[in-house]
Amino acid sequence: AKRVFLPLHVSTDDAAVDGLAFFHVLERLKAYPPSAWHGSLTRVSDSISDHVYRTAILATRTSDSRSMFSSACVTTAAVHDLAEAQVGDITPREGISKQDKQRLEA
Repeated sequence: AKRVFLPLHVSTDDAAVDGLAFFHVLERLKAYPPSAWHGSLTRVSDSISDHVYRTAILATRTSDSRSMFSSACVTTAAVHDLAEAQVGDITPREGISKQDKQRLEA
């Protein structure tokens, strides 16, 4: 069965309203399991936010804290799955084209 995606947030041109809406969208990361990992060693209780948090902590522990590269690694780790707050974890087995996946995650 094809998945139904939530409607995308449309800017209101009010920074305060849009900023608050952004945090409400981020809350979804707690609810979505990382579907790409179903059937693997990932715990059933894991969420996308669990994965993002662990990835960011890993980046802090494995990069040189004195370099700008370290900051970029941690930032990238912290935001790399933000699109999943809107569309969930799209996997190849769902049959969604690469173009549609890129459009949904943009």
